[in-house]
Amino acid sequence: MEIFIPFFEGALVPPAIKMLKDSGVIAGFELCDLTGDLSAIKETGFSYRFHNPQKNLMVDLSDEDFINLTEPVLAKLKEYTEPSDAISFHLGFTRIHQQRSAAGIYKNSVNNIAILNRILKRRILFEMPSYFQKHINTQMGDVFNQITETRFIRDILDAADCGMILDLSHVFITGATKEKVSGKKGYTAEYCEELLSQCSAKIEQIHINAPCINLKGEYEDTHGFLNGANPLNNEIFVMFEKALRQSTDLSAVTLEMASEQQADVLAGLFIKQARQLYNTLWEKQPSFRSEFIALDKYIARDALIIIDMQNYFFRDKKRAKKIEPLAEKINELIDIFDEAGLPVYHILTVHKRDKSSWDLQMLKNGKAALLEDTEQAREIEDIRTSGRHFFITKTRHSAFIRTGLEDRLKQAGITRTIICGVYTHGCVGRTAIDAKELDFDVIIAKQAIYSHRKRLARIMLSQLNKAYDIEILTNSDIRERVSG
Repeated sequence: MEIFIPFFEGALVPPAIKMLKDSGVIAGFELCDLTGDLSAIKETGFSYRFHNPQKNLMVDLSDEDFINLTEPVLAKLKEYTEPSDAISFHLGFTRIHQQRSAAGIYKNSVNNIAILNRILKRRILFEMPSYFQKHINTQMGDVFNQITETRFIRDILDAADCGMILDLSHVFITGATKEKVSGKKGYTAEYCEELLSQCSAKIEQIHINAPCINLKGEYEDTHGFLNGANPLNNEIFVMFEKALRQSTDLSAVTLEMASEQQADVLAGLFIKQARQLYNTLWEKQPSFRSEFIALDKYIARDALIIIDMQNYFFRDKKRAKKIEPLAEKINELIDIFDEAGLPVYHILTVHKRDKSSWDLQMLKNGKAALLEDTEQAREIEDIRTSGRHFFITKTRHSAFIRTGLEDRLKQAGITRTIICGVYTHGCVGRTAIDAKELDFDVIIAKQAIYSHRKRLARIMLSQLNKAYDIEILTNSDIRERVSG
């Protein structure tokens, strides 16, 4: 079995390529298009595999015109691959809204796979789509539900001469959606077991990455890096263990992860992930999950918590002038945490219009700020965000009151929080105190906090330091702590 990573911008440029070659654990790249310099990849000694190479055409195996639309791509695939290579394609991802029935998708997919076998004379694999919660109660919701049923997938495997890529995030997201629709508690894990029992003999590759939860509480396929900071990782770990035990023809695992980091930083993150897999699969079986957590030095430690960086809190000209320097320092911290693969939590105060979230003072006055879906409540544009960040809404000063933040941090193994944002004398200070009372170590990022009430801010920082033994550090000091 080999470990692959997605090809990324700068992968062939020093020092990234040297890091990847010297690691000794990455076998090659997974390519999603035919525009790269394949000869340059071959010169590195890495192999490559094609996955969904027609991606830019926005078609997949379920399209009736798939073969005609991808003819130029197929010609190049035959030229760029060997007879022993496997080529994988999406099924039901792109123009599914044009398909009116699961039966039509089944027919098109089986026919297209048969034609691909004749044209390419390569092993063909397909990857099932995700059934997202956003599909529920939509025109195509029933179709997504049907084409992700284990029997449907098994029927395609039986009817077509092909194999399957098991994308663990797709399995988890689909299982969770089916659990929500059915109301059957625990069906997410049951769905994974059903899929493996029906299809494990045809699973030839695995895609592994971390999904996340959006502000609506829905799961998204963000292709995040695996680490204990994401509470969903435990579900992925369990599925991965089961898939390893049951998939008899498994040949490769792809770390299908994405990041906006610089090439050398990204290479380093992939190497960490690959080594963890390598140590588990080949040297320290059978427990992937425990070894992964034990080996990853940045798991179970630090999280960045950004408090209330919203338009409302900079609503007058004097405070608005603080946005640029404050955002600069907060973004420095975000870069530190993103580069280390550590979690970033954006905490936003948001109230409901029906008054159900209002505090006593708001109810007494009969008015509230920071109402949902208003410009006031939006995070300022200067703060960098990522699909791998977490967003949590609160309705009180402390980020820990009725938000589930404590459970999320502790489930992820976080033991230390670095807090920044506004206001020092209010929500920042109260969140820091509650974090300490809940047995988290706490650091206040003194260059990345702000208060318009200077005297109260000084009193709060003094109290945090003297009464709660909370450290107040510069960004450079925090970088050393996090990196160390």
